[in-house]
Amino acid sequence: MNPLLQRHMIIWTSVLVVVTGVFVVFTLLKPLTPPEELAYSRAFLRIRKQALSKTRRPFPVPARSPVDSDQRVPASHTAGPVAWEISREAVEVHLDCRPDSEIRLSKDAKQLRLNGSVCKRNTEITESEIRNESNGFSATVFKTAATSFTTDYISLQKGLNKIRILHYLKNGAREEHQLHAYVE
Repeated sequence: MNPLLQRHMIIWTSVLVVVTGVFVVFTLLKPLTPPEELAYSRAFLRIRKQALSKTRRPFPVPARSPVDSDQRVPASHTAGPVAWEISREAVEVHLDCRPDSEIRLSKDAKQLRLNGSVCKRNTEITESEIRNESNGFSATVFKTAATSFTTDYISLQKGLNKIRILHYLKNGAREEHQLHAYVE
């Protein structure tokens, strides 16, 4: 081997060993991290891991109290589901207890999110199935409390969207609703 090349290799190896050694010494001399900072770091990493996980999670929605059938209904409350736009393409609908409901949406609506509660008092939801029968989209349903739920965004198609809402209740009963959403 060329003596000049051999000398350069020895010099570069020596420089790398010194740089690595300096890094190790500074790391060992660094003061210990306080336990409260470690706990914060672990909590941050756990939250970040949850955020990056592949599971679908509901978007936080402010809690709303449903109108019970034995309570007085304000005159300003319209019969049927209440809808409001989240954006031009997304609409949120709060369902009432009618078995069949109908709603008209703007032509820009591409997604729909449902929320509501079971109509039978003091009955817990054990499982729910919500499906847009018109395009085959099955929604992911999240229980927000023992008797209430919300969904992820349900894909809509132009024209009629027949959405079937089915809840299996703890007492063994079933509760089924139909929502007809018309996208103009």
